Amino acid sequence: MFGFNDKVTLTGINTINQNGEIIDYIISFPITDYDFDIPEETIQISIFEGHLGRENYGYTAFKICVGEITSIEEICEKQNNNIKFLNKDIAKSIKNVDDKLCYYEDKDGKYIIFARIDDGDVYVKDIRELKKVLITISNNFENIQSAVTNIRKAKEQIDYSLTDEDQKITEKRREMCKKERSKSILEEIINHSNAIDEISMNYYYINWLKTFTDMYGDFCTNDEWLQDERVDEKDRNNAKKLDILYDIIDEYASEKRLVFTPNDNANELSVRYINSAFKIGFMVGQGGFFYCQRITPDEQMIDFVDIVKYTQKKQTKTRKKTI
Repeated sequence: MFGFNDKVTLTGINTINQNGEIIDYIISFPITDYDFDIPEETIQISIFEGHLGRENYGYTAFKICVGEITSIEEICEKQNNNIKFLNKDIAKSIKNVDDKLCYYEDKDGKYIIFARIDDGDVYVKDIRELKKVLITISNNFENIQSAVTNIRKAKEQIDYSLTDEDQKITEKRREMCKKERSKSILEEIINHSNAIDEISMNYYYINWLKTFTDMYGDFCTNDEWLQDERVDEKDRNNAKKLDILYDIIDEYASEKRLVFTPNDNANELSVRYINSAFKIGFMVGQGGFFYCQRITPDEQMIDFVDIVKYTQKKQTKTRKKTI
């Protein structure tokens, strides 16, 4: 791949924060001053291998992730529903139910999965360990021609290997029924992630909701009449996505630090769109369900147009490429 006299360079690029945004932090190897700081919000940094022997040639050798490790299989076993993906591309990147996934816990106690750990990737638990990894890489950057080989040896010196318990989980063959259940849950996660984008990135669903409530009025996701033949299958499926709309509004409110006081028996959020407004709620308890009520628009309500603009802006930042 490289000529003998070609010069290899290594650079830490594409530093990502907890919002999935690329931040302005780049580090070059070898490091000349070990008294360096790493942004506290860093959850991932990619090590880019440049090749000066060919114009504009290089690739990402591996990435370093800061967080804890899990898998879809482990999530199913622990019946942990308090998880979400940072973006849908991460969910789509999962190939097997035992793929290692890196996550962090946000301020609301949710587990945010932000990366799949591929062969050769490194994962550490905190910024302190990340700094140790970067210094170790730098210390092993003596022979520029064999830099990548040295880095791989250096990584073996770092205590990032799986715990005994994790090794047993990886090595132990799972029963076929658990595999099938895990795959089914994985498909649900990916479908749910796609639906979030479909609803939050455009106005199709909110326009559908207005038309549907104009025709049928207020409704709950467990209403028996939704199964009636007079209800179109597309409408029936869209009605089931009311929980996704609730999550989108709730996440927007949380990120914008908007505070709502829930009722005794339900959590309710209001959203307006043009000349219409909706109250979306979730009734807790046995047989919990989501419901939608048409209400009078108020300027103090969250505007769905703002949600779409905010989501589109976040998506643009996530897809931004830097070298």
